[in-house]
Amino acid sequence: VGFAGINMRRHAVRLLARPPIACRKLGIAPRVSIQTEALPFDSVRIILEADEHDPHVFQLRLPSALEKLRSDERRAVWLTLQGECQARLVPAALANGFSYHHAEGQHVVLALWLTQAMPNKIPAFATTQVGCAGFVVRELVSGAGQEVLMVREPRSFEKWKLPGGIADRGEHFSQAAIREVFEETGVRARFKRVLCIRHQHGLGVPASATLKDDIYVVSHLEPEEGAGNLNIDTDEIQEAAWHPLEDVASWTQHPINMECLRAFGEGTGRQEAGYLRKVHRVSSMISKRD
Repeated sequence: VGFAGINMRRHAVRLLARPPIACRKLGIAPRVSIQTEALPFDSVRIILEADEHDPHVFQLRLPSALEKLRSDERRAVWLTLQGECQARLVPAALANGFSYHHAEGQHVVLALWLTQAMPNKIPAFATTQVGCAGFVVRELVSGAGQEVLMVREPRSFEKWKLPGGIADRGEHFSQAAIREVFEETGVRARFKRVLCIRHQHGLGVPASATLKDDIYVVSHLEPEEGAGNLNIDTDEIQEAAWHPLEDVASWTQHPINMECLRAFGEGTGRQEAGYLRKVHRVSSMISKRD
């Protein structure tokens, strides 16, 4: 039993040392050299096929490839590794001077600055997120004023806030604001103009190493005809309601809300509006207090 146990353990160690079955390709001859593709700013990208994931072969080929790139006066080299199989190449890349740049989904990107003639110019991975909100305004049926659409969440600076969220990749400010308003409140609206932009830093959990810069864009939207009925997304918000601009101006102290009220009033030629005077008064009080 003792010898059988030892043999079983040895067999298990051998299995762990072998790559996953999905990563093994039989009868495929490795390339003699590493292929690259030229990129702007005298940099290159290493091209790996899906079946190139043997760490021993990669370690043998990489040093000479990097030496060739240096002799060609290339400044930087990028390496993208896809999935579980190519992730086995990470140790070899790190051993040859590469550093992690970023990871997303099923791929990781590493980079290496090649030249000693100047400091490392490889830009850090983008850490700015873009949030978009809609300042949706409709005329009161009585014609005696206007209302703005606001939502209530479990956690927010004030009880009511503007509907909004993070823009998707490739999405314009206007598209993101229209989408977020519809998803949260069920109101379809049209884009009119950008009202204000806020830029701040250090959002996120400090211990998570994922702090981000944040650009928040608020757009003036106009509800489509007959689109004032609310149908909220209870997964995201608790409540949605139309609020008279005068009422919002009387209680809000949020800088974004106040700037939107000011920009909306001035942009529509309503400098005499009572809510605009309230905004200027509250803003002045806050400035003196700070």
